Amino acid sequence: MGWKAGYTFSDERSPTQLRWPNHAVCAVSVVVDLSVPGGSDGIRPADLETTEARYAFDVSLPRILALLEQNGIRATFPVPAVIAQSESLSVERVISRGHEIAAHGLRHEDVTALARPDEAARMDQTIDALSALTGRRPAGWYSLARQKDRFPGGSISANTIDLLMGKGFKYFGNSQADDVPHYLVTDPRRPRKLLALPYSYSCDDQFFVSFPPRPGGTNIERILTLESIWNEELEAMIGTEERPGFNRVVTAVIHPYLNGWGHRLRVLERFLRKISRRKEVWVPTGSELASHWFSINPPESIEIRKSLWRDAPGKVD
Repeated sequence: MGWKAGYTFSDERSPTQLRWPNHAVCAVSVVVDLSVPGGSDGIRPADLETTEARYAFDVSLPRILALLEQNGIRATFPVPAVIAQSESLSVERVISRGHEIAAHGLRHEDVTALARPDEAARMDQTIDALSALTGRRPAGWYSLARQKDRFPGGSISANTIDLLMGKGFKYFGNSQADDVPHYLVTDPRRPRKLLALPYSYSCDDQFFVSFPPRPGGTNIERILTLESIWNEELEAMIGTEERPGFNRVVTAVIHPYLNGWGHRLRVLERFLRKISRRKEVWVPTGSELASHWFSINPPESIEIRKSLWRDAPGKVD
């Protein structure tokens, strides 16, 4: 099993033989981002009173929860601490239906410019807020992108992963370094590592629904393109008798403030129905996916090899 230092690809060895529970040939992770639009400083009180926010929690979220329940799917809900505090009834509704609550920052802010102590303190506040509401410490941490971010993969600082390791998180939820879970190693001379789950912005609804924002309020919508990508990615992972599948992970990311409108909800409904009815598909929560990976590729199996690149960060000579 390989290791990944940040997003450096110098020492990759992705596993080719994968085993999924119940004889499934691939996994689909359904992630519902329970955040709302905000600036680089994160969600402010005024952001929780916008029409988008009220639609997300009062209209869209109940619809999405109903669809998940109809299809027997338990999803992972990354939740910023301020949402847990201000929209506690909505989050409790999610918990009561058996979904997983993961951490999503204090205010879903950009942490790239934060000093390490400040970022660590915000992590602690996030852990405390979610633990108080859910009764358990969050196992996963997500740093999902926002529509106006410079990078579609989400923002983390040079300290984020190492801090998550030190605070005992089970997994980091959105890494673009592979399409299967993989371990992040910030310092190959130390034994610590953190499991990362795969993410691709090509399967994230915000980049197809009302994106990108344009002057004058006009937006581009490509909801059927998103449905096509979800379906094609799923079929590519499953494969056919003539063409073997990739047998890996599809991560579908959904935002309630965008995806509750009737025509968009129909696309989501069709996809959820498909993955719930395919015997070849396993649909785990983030923690379930992480636990399975620990069982088939434990952290002790990481092999740190000599770097292919002389100047690779963290290389081992």
